[in-house]
Amino acid sequence: MQIKKIFFSTKITSFLFLLLAISMAIATFIEQKYSTSVAKIFVYESTWFEIIMLLIIINLIGNIWKYKLWNHNKFPLFIFHLSFVFIFIGGIFSRYYSFEGIMSIREGEMNRKIVSIKNYIKLKIHQGNDTRFYNDPYILSTYHKKYQKKFFFKDNSLKIKIIDYIPCAKVFFSKKKSEEKIVKIISNDQKGRTENFLKDGDITKINGIIFSLNKKIPYGIQIFEKNDKIFLKSSFSGKCINMINRKTYFLFKNTFDILRIKHLYRMKTDHGIIQWVIPEGIEKGKLEYIKSCEKEEDNNNLLNAITAEISFRDQSKLVTFLGGKNTTKMSDPLLFNKDYQISIGYGSIFLYLPFFLRLNHFQIENYPGSGFPSSFRSHITLIDKKKKKDYLISMNNVLNYKGYRFFQSGYDPDGKGTHFSVNNDYLGTYFSYMGYVLMSIGMFLTLFWKGTRFYNMKNKLKNLYSKNYSILFFILFLLIGNHNAFGSPQTHNQIHEFKKFPIENVSDAIHIPKKHSENFGRLLVQDSKGRIKPVNTIAIELLRKIHKRNSVENIDANQWFISIHQDNIFWTKIPFIKADKKGGSKFLNKVKANGECYVSLIDLYILDSKTSRLKFILQEDYERAFSKNPIQRDEYDKAVLSISERVGILHEIFQGKYIRIFPIPNDENHTWSSWILSESNRLNPLGFSMFNNYLKSLLYAQNEKNWRIADNEIEKIRLYQIKHAKSILPSVNKISLEILYNKLNIFYVLSFLYAIFGNFYHYQFFFDHFLSKKIYVFFSKIFFFILYVLFFSHFLGLISRWYISGHAPWTNGYESAIFISFCLVGIGFLFHKNRFVSGPTVFIASVLLMIAHGNAMDPEITNLVPVLKSHWLIIHVATITTSYGFFFTGSFLGFFVLLLYILKANFHYYSKIIQIHIEKLTIINEMCLTIGLFLLTIGTFLGSVWANNSWGRYWSWDPKETWALISIMIYAFVLHIRLIPSMRSIFIFNFCSILSISSIIMTYFGVNYYLSGLHSYAKGDPLSVPSWIYYSLFILLIFTIFAYYSAKFHNITKKIDK
Repeated sequence: MQIKKIFFSTKITSFLFLLLAISMAIATFIEQKYSTSVAKIFVYESTWFEIIMLLIIINLIGNIWKYKLWNHNKFPLFIFHLSFVFIFIGGIFSRYYSFEGIMSIREGEMNRKIVSIKNYIKLKIHQGNDTRFYNDPYILSTYHKKYQKKFFFKDNSLKIKIIDYIPCAKVFFSKKKSEEKIVKIISNDQKGRTENFLKDGDITKINGIIFSLNKKIPYGIQIFEKNDKIFLKSSFSGKCINMINRKTYFLFKNTFDILRIKHLYRMKTDHGIIQWVIPEGIEKGKLEYIKSCEKEEDNNNLLNAITAEISFRDQSKLVTFLGGKNTTKMSDPLLFNKDYQISIGYGSIFLYLPFFLRLNHFQIENYPGSGFPSSFRSHITLIDKKKKKDYLISMNNVLNYKGYRFFQSGYDPDGKGTHFSVNNDYLGTYFSYMGYVLMSIGMFLTLFWKGTRFYNMKNKLKNLYSKNYSILFFILFLLIGNHNAFGSPQTHNQIHEFKKFPIENVSDAIHIPKKHSENFGRLLVQDSKGRIKPVNTIAIELLRKIHKRNSVENIDANQWFISIHQDNIFWTKIPFIKADKKGGSKFLNKVKANGECYVSLIDLYILDSKTSRLKFILQEDYERAFSKNPIQRDEYDKAVLSISERVGILHEIFQGKYIRIFPIPNDENHTWSSWILSESNRLNPLGFSMFNNYLKSLLYAQNEKNWRIADNEIEKIRLYQIKHAKSILPSVNKISLEILYNKLNIFYVLSFLYAIFGNFYHYQFFFDHFLSKKIYVFFSKIFFFILYVLFFSHFLGLISRWYISGHAPWTNGYESAIFISFCLVGIGFLFHKNRFVSGPTVFIASVLLMIAHGNAMDPEITNLVPVLKSHWLIIHVATITTSYGFFFTGSFLGFFVLLLYILKANFHYYSKIIQIHIEKLTIINEMCLTIGLFLLTIGTFLGSVWANNSWGRYWSWDPKETWALISIMIYAFVLHIRLIPSMRSIFIFNFCSILSISSIIMTYFGVNYYLSGLHSYAKGDPLSVPSWIYYSLFILLIFTIFAYYSAKFHNITKKIDK
């Protein structure tokens, strides 16, 4: 009976939800601080972690039985709860019975060999004609290196014990122990400068060429000692250069020559020209391995040094070898009892397919004029005995054959070879996908099935809506609060922010009509990432980065862009470069910022008396700030880096880097340039001539007030673009729409309009007491219609961005923010009968839009990487970001309910009225969290389908997907609180709905900027936590304590319905 209570207990299940969530959260920070391997060892692939998941599934099955979820009125709950059992079974098959690896093929070659993703301790034993291999899966780490295991070969035991493990090992030449002769060879290759060490009597390969020390070889470069002198014999001719006086000596192949120390050798070989230097000659010492990185995964080019003890037939020997991810090499064989050769290794193993793939052709398509790939695909032939068939494999286009799935994952730098991710996980995928389908069906039906809790909550909410109570005192309370927030007299600083900065002469000095500048703004330009867009777009983007506004005084972005290319000297004198106020008075004084925190370029340079050249006044500050760890940078450092970036952009404008408006004729990559060819930094004669003619016509037009010739020059450039790049130009309609999109700046405008109308919903009950019902209803409908128009404008803005960019508008931080704000307003319409929902959701949407247009996010439209070009991505991201809207709404409603508890304790006369609203908002809160949880869960697993179709792995414990699962666990706990007797309280439920939003904030913002992973924007740079987070937590703590004691003291807490 006691066991039954444990396995059928909702309390235990809820505890396991939290335990699993906390474990995964800790794991993500372990991964950030140490490595992915450490996180897998101690959490993700540990036995205790799997036991937690198993207990959750057992409790889930027990609760299905306990609550008889198979009954008709609960049948949808039965479906989606049962689905997690299928997903768990799928996970078991994927974890223990599948394999995955990488296959690499060069053009014209065949292959059936896969390199495993998993790492193994590998043994090879050879005796006579008998050779055996032993592979034991294991993850070696600094914190997990106590490996010891026994194997058997012909009834003889073989013991392996790992003695030492050095991650990302680098060879160190120690002269303290003079054990053997060693020569150090420094060479240059594609990876840069490398150090190589060659022992006496050994050979090694450097840049594809064999070197030997005191050992004869038939082909290569021999270094040997004779009569206390060092000689060289090479199979290649070349020359050596004295690195001090630059004197040159010539070498002839297959002849003996004195080895010249500290001379640069250059030799022409079959592998190209190689360069190498021997700096010290032959010395005595010992080679040792040392750790060369902080984290084990910081340097993927370096292997790990492993020392193992091998004991076999009463003999024990130590061996040190290199191993690691994707390494298939083994150590040199050790001889035991004169007859047994034993090799050991660590890393990947080879897996062999029952068929071959031949790569016929690999094809890469870059975005025009850039090195950024738009797509890449492999044309292959599958050869299975007598069967031959051609296939095409590309991103999101998978080859499935005999249970093996091939995914396009990468390619060789020269574009002549391809890399496939390969897996065999039929049962894991089958059960997981079956679970996803059942889960989605069950969750969808739950929202509409008669008899489910969600259906009953809808009916109860209708009954509560019929009780129309006025809470005028509450609105008056809000009026007081809002007066302080929005209606207080402006301080001197606030008024000061809206004053015009003193550069009025700019408008008088620039004589470029708007009509002409708009014509120039319609010209097309190619950015550094290959996107073709109107000049108007790049002008606005650059001006926002430098000036933080869309115009300089009355000069719009088009006029500014023309003017700065016409007379850049003039713009060095104008204070229009934004300086960050947070840098402090020391920073502002140093850059000579004006009252509006703007500086001119000329004020940022001084004449260096030593070199008689201009010097950037922040150069030392920049170098010091740049060298600091990001978490150690203060506001002064950040301000220095920001203004340095803006100065850098200005210099690039002066160099013509952003006016790539001239297509290079017959260029295979459709590259455009300005008057300078960016790759070679040489003059583009035709571009220079055409742009120079335009500048001349511009000067003529300004003097003669006749713009016809200048307009004609623009038309010539436009016709030139059509002639040489017609196939890649966007349509006229798309150009017009993008310019209109830039001009309207719809999402920025909506951020303020939403704030106004969100605030209006707080006030409308107040007007109910002063206007007749007919007039009140009339104005209410008008404002509701206006809000609907704004919502529809928001929708049109999203559609426009989709059409302009060519992809769904939720692929980066800015786009997801504007989409979540759209969902929030939509949720307001969904619950429009309750103004406590509609008003706050619209207002939160406005805040989110304001954040999106702050410094943290970039509204620039960019091209997509190939893996993101998937319909699964569109559905996955849209579903998840929509769920965020419901969670934010639930969090706000929870805060609102706690506020009502405080009011109820202080306004006893209205306690009944307030209680009705508490119950209303709690029901809406639970409905919002339920819908949000369903959407987040479905969206997360849709992401798994996308990942599985894109790179062959539907779950990889990436921090983003892990935190999505953490959020699912936390909100599942919150929604199951009502089944725990000690926590079945309206107060506790609403309080938990506030706290749980922190997991969503971490999933949305934290992972992107603080953790490393596939979804990361900051790639795990250790950024400092903003101070407002600590203030918010402190305020929430005080507010919650006040609300709790108000509720407890007046005994007004109420249990939430089961």
